[in-house]
Amino acid sequence: MTTTTETREEAQYVAATIRSQVTPLVLMSLGAHRLGSYTHENGTHALVFLACVLPFKKNGDRSGAARNMRVMITLNVADTYDIRVEYQRQGKTITHYSANSVYADSLAGMMLRIDSDWDLEKSSEGHHGIPA
Repeated sequence: MTTTTETREEAQYVAATIRSQVTPLVLMSLGAHRLGSYTHENGTHALVFLACVLPFKKNGDRSGAARNMRVMITLNVADTYDIRVEYQRQGKTITHYSANSVYADSLAGMMLRIDSDWDLEKSSEGHHGIPA
């Protein structure tokens, strides 16, 4: 059984690897801040940070004001990444974007798309603000 220290070190190593695959330039373009590591209950590790993103309005258009959104990129058991971008509004968690089984070579491009109008059907906000 692994200790808390071993788990924390492994989570930090995975988060550093994800951070390098996303690339510093992409993180800067998202206004990424408060970067950290996270370990899920199932033992998978993630990179977590806040990003400044323009949310969708109820009609599907972009808002004029950026919002800090929590981004979680998890290394899953299939050795690919799951991405979830969320924020809080009126006490509810809104999913701005999510993707599963993203390969490492596609990760940076996918991260740039969270602040674009690409693939609205994966966004609860893109469809009348339905909470996740």
